[in-house]
Amino acid sequence: CERGKETETMNNLKSIAEVIDGDVLSMTHQVICNVVAPSYNEISDVVTKKIRKLAGIKGTTTLNVISHKPK
Repeated sequence: CERGKETETMNNLKSIAEVIDGDVLSMTHQVICNVVAPSYNEISDVVTKKIRKLAGIKGTTTLNVISHKPK
């Protein structure tokens, strides 16, 4: 995100329903957040249509995490 806009950017991200939590990364001008949606396509839509359109966002990286619970 833009330098000095980390807290504002994090607050804007938290206003998106699919963003369930997030943090500001110290000294990097970056924020990280968890996005939950039923499918990869819906996550992609959240990133491209909501997150990337927020003021202060300079770029995004998406990492898909698949949780495996032991039986």
